[in-house]
Amino acid sequence: MKSLRFIALFILLISCAKSPGKLDSLEIKKSVKEWINRKLIFPDSLLQLKNDTLSFVKTERFKTRNLKIVTFISGECYSCVKTLNLWANLIDSLDRFDKIEFIPIILTFDTDQFINDFYTDSPKTLELYIDQDLKFVTNYTLPNDFTLRTFLLNADNIVLLIGNPLYKNVVLKLYLEEIKSHENF
Repeated sequence: MKSLRFIALFILLISCAKSPGKLDSLEIKKSVKEWINRKLIFPDSLLQLKNDTLSFVKTERFKTRNLKIVTFISGECYSCVKTLNLWANLIDSLDRFDKIEFIPIILTFDTDQFINDFYTDSPKTLELYIDQDLKFVTNYTLPNDFTLRTFLLNADNIVLLIGNPLYKNVVLKLYLEEIKSHENF
C-alpha cells in the first residue's frame, strides 16, 4: 500500500512541473472522453480545513443541489498550492451565482507538513479538503496534466466540464455558460 501511495505522489509531483500552455490535443480528447458524464464519488476519508480548524467531512456534505467546481491540487507542490490565491479571486467573481460551490482537494501524505509549510500562505476564505489517504488518486486515474484536474460537476456529482478556467479563457467561458444555464433551475 505504501508503494502505491509513493507512486501516486511521484506522479503528482512530476505533473506539477508541466506547463499549463502545452497540452497535447490527444491528451485533452482522451481526458474529455474519459471524464465527461462520469460520476465523481467523494471518499469518506476527507478532512476539511476551514478557519485553521481541521475536521472530518461526511460524504453527505457533497450531496447538495448545487453545481461544484472540484480541483485537485498537489499538497507537496508550492506553486500548485499558490494557485489557491487565483482560485479565491475567481470564486469571489462567481459570488453572483447562488448555486455554485468550490471544492479544492489537496492531495498530500502529510497533512501537518501541508498546514505548516503551505497553508499559512493560502487564502483563509476558502474551505480546503485534504485527501491524506490519496483515495482520489487510487480510485481514479487523474489526468497527467494538472490543468485537466479541474471539473465542473452537476448536483448529482456528474462531470459536465473538464479543464482549469484559471489558465484558458475559453475554458472559463465554458464554465460561465454552463453555470448560467443551471441558474434557472
